[in-house]
Amino acid sequence: MTLTGPPGIGKSAIAEALASDEAADIAGAAPPLFVALGAVEKAAGLVAAIAAAQGLPAPRVATPESSFPALARALGGDPQQRRASLLVFDDAEAVVGPLAALVVLLRRSAPWIRVLVTSRERLRVDAETVIPVAPLGLPEGDADVEALAEAEASRLFVARAEAANARFRPTPENAAAIARIVRYLEGVPLAIVLAASRAGVLDVAQIEAMIREHIDLFEETGRQVPARQRTLGRAIAWSWNTLTAGERSLLGRLSLFRGELDLEAATAVALGPEGRDRPRRERDRDRPRRERDRARVAQELEALHDRSLIEAVATAEAEGAPMRYRLLGIIREFVAERLETSRGRAAAEKAFVAHFASGSGTHDFRIEGTSSFSVANREHAVSIALRQHDDARAAQIVLSLGPWFLARGPYARYDELLGTVLGQAKKVRPKVKGELLLMRGITRIFSGARNAAMRDLREALALGDAATRVHAMSKMGMVLGLGGHIEKALALLGKAEAQLPKLGRPDIEGRVFKDAANVLSEAGESSVHDYLVRARACFERAEEPREVAFVELLLAGRYCDEGRVREGRRACEAALVRFAEVGDARSPAWTHTLLGLLEQESGAFELARERFDQALGVARTVGDAHTEALILGLTTGLALERGDAYGASLRAGGAAVALQAVGDDEAAAHVTGMLGVAQAELGHTKAASAAFRRARRMLPEGGRAARREALDLFSLALEVERAKREERIDAYWSSISHQDGSRSGRSEEVRFAWRVLRRLSGAPNAAAVAQERTLTVGAEGTWFAVDRAPRVDLSRQRVLRRVLVALLRERERTPGRAVEAATLVARVWQGERILPAAALNRLYVALNRLRERGLGVVLVRRPDGYLLDPDVALRQER
Repeated sequence: MTLTGPPGIGKSAIAEALASDEAADIAGAAPPLFVALGAVEKAAGLVAAIAAAQGLPAPRVATPESSFPALARALGGDPQQRRASLLVFDDAEAVVGPLAALVVLLRRSAPWIRVLVTSRERLRVDAETVIPVAPLGLPEGDADVEALAEAEASRLFVARAEAANARFRPTPENAAAIARIVRYLEGVPLAIVLAASRAGVLDVAQIEAMIREHIDLFEETGRQVPARQRTLGRAIAWSWNTLTAGERSLLGRLSLFRGELDLEAATAVALGPEGRDRPRRERDRDRPRRERDRARVAQELEALHDRSLIEAVATAEAEGAPMRYRLLGIIREFVAERLETSRGRAAAEKAFVAHFASGSGTHDFRIEGTSSFSVANREHAVSIALRQHDDARAAQIVLSLGPWFLARGPYARYDELLGTVLGQAKKVRPKVKGELLLMRGITRIFSGARNAAMRDLREALALGDAATRVHAMSKMGMVLGLGGHIEKALALLGKAEAQLPKLGRPDIEGRVFKDAANVLSEAGESSVHDYLVRARACFERAEEPREVAFVELLLAGRYCDEGRVREGRRACEAALVRFAEVGDARSPAWTHTLLGLLEQESGAFELARERFDQALGVARTVGDAHTEALILGLTTGLALERGDAYGASLRAGGAAVALQAVGDDEAAAHVTGMLGVAQAELGHTKAASAAFRRARRMLPEGGRAARREALDLFSLALEVERAKREERIDAYWSSISHQDGSRSGRSEEVRFAWRVLRRLSGAPNAAAVAQERTLTVGAEGTWFAVDRAPRVDLSRQRVLRRVLVALLRERERTPGRAVEAATLVARVWQGERILPAAALNRLYVALNRLRERGLGVVLVRRPDGYLLDPDVALRQER
């Protein structure tokens, strides 16, 4: 077995641990023989090191290789006993050839002996198992002291820092800096040890500052450490010096990459652009030479990988995808310094920019054109292009990043990139500038900066080509519509739609129809469905699966508008799967929002809150300020419907401010109306009246009629509270209840307003049932029945049966105690390896199916998990 990896990755430490375990686990085995080869560079040194490890003098032979047969027999021990043993050859990269020859002889003469090698390069012998050693695990998210303890890299830093300074402790004040240090060092153990060893004289902030200047400022001072390994620079320099000139040149060019790379990218940067603008005859003449050079690059790339100077990266893509590689930051830093002083740097950078500019067409909105591993590389290519005053390519590359950032965020980063190019690239053509402004306008719509977006879109309309102008008009119409200016919005969208036949672009057609559907939905028009169907057909023709999935989500949103809970749940759950498949990290925010509204409609308030929390997390990750503000408003409504008037009043103010900040005055008016209801319930009549007046002023003229109707209903809260004080609530409710739209085909906002009024008046909601419950469950959960309802057969529903049995067992053991979601997943899908997010989604689907079949009235969701209502009588049939 050979443990491979770059310098400092921890190969020796793993080998020592394996040798120790071997000695403890195998009875009767000979003790492991540990041969240190860090200071050895020739075959003679290998023979001497083996002898020294055995406590013997080095043999005198004509050539070291001539002693190998006898040495192999001696290492194998008595052939009669065949005593198992482990030989460990540590740091063998300088003597890979001689050691390989010795191992071959050893395998022949003593096959019962096991050999463990640590090396930057594999031996290339038969029966060799190569195990690349990966960096240590890193802390995730905003690290605190607890998160540091969970990650291998930060645990190592803390342990070595405490060894260097007995008073050192991780604290809330230094935890984030420790996390940044180990992330910057990419989990490389030697780098972490070198940095942490200075904790005796430097604080964490000083250590962080120094490693960002140069990690090689730190040196390992232990007496037993070979000179070539005392700093990371020396360790890497030794490997660098073993490379051929061609391999060094290639590695120097690869140091330009900030993300992963494949053979195609390496070839393009090594050989330069292919010159597709040259005459075809010239390209045909040069093709044989180009193919030979391509094969040479492939061989050099393999050599760099074999020497652990680049590492192969596992991907989750389909089988047959090209192998990807990456350089560790410490190696990139070392090599980049040598490229900085070489004559080939300018040519390498030019080839790097040309590669990422090639194939980056304008008006291409497909995310499939941008791979995740190329985003960091493209960002770096933009900075190089700007430095070289290659404005056209800088613009081309930054536009190619649009689909990625619009689908995944963070929007602030893409806004910054676009702003940098617009500010520095002075030589781009007007139509290209128009497209840059269009993309920034769309980005700002997504991030909630609508006023700034409109400025960009107007300028794009003036500068852009026909496609840019149509797209800009469509987006301006959508912004106006979402702001309540329906007539102006529809006029602009009509102009955009009239230009579509001339373009012949199904991708832009789909976007115009989708934007029109959004505005028509705000206006409460019935033609929304038709426009969405047309948009979906366009995106299917344009081969944009992400947009197809999003339009289907908008179609599912119609179920929410119509109160069709069951169909809405299923459509949203299917949408989450599709978004994961097409790499859309933004749209799940709205999907979870719709699911939250559906759960709220059905009375599952805790589950609704959980869905809103998930949506909020996604929106904050991608930087979608508008969706974030909407969710804050929805959580205000959830608190109000649950009877938490004080909590609703606290949330409403912040939500209304957030919505106004992103230009959504109509939604802000709706939330302000909720504030009025909360104030009325709390008895603050004047404050409630003021809130209702303020909400009416905020509603734009010609805005959504449903919002105005909902506000009128909110205003009745004052009358409801007055009727309650005067003990005439029954008569008052009877006078208005014939208008009750809480369960009719009215809009979601109107249904919500009626539900709130029903709660205030004391009338029972349709979801509430005031009667004693009894849950009866068949043997092994094969069926259940609530009260006198018909039995629900689960005999063929294995997953639903397991969920029910898990909840039932907990109810029997400890009534009132919830089962955590992770525990339910482990019990229901025992032994299955499922991604955490996918597992939780499966669980939600199963629980919703049980609710739909009738278990919802006894199934309780709490912050700590799920349980069967302990107040419900339970009967089991064995």
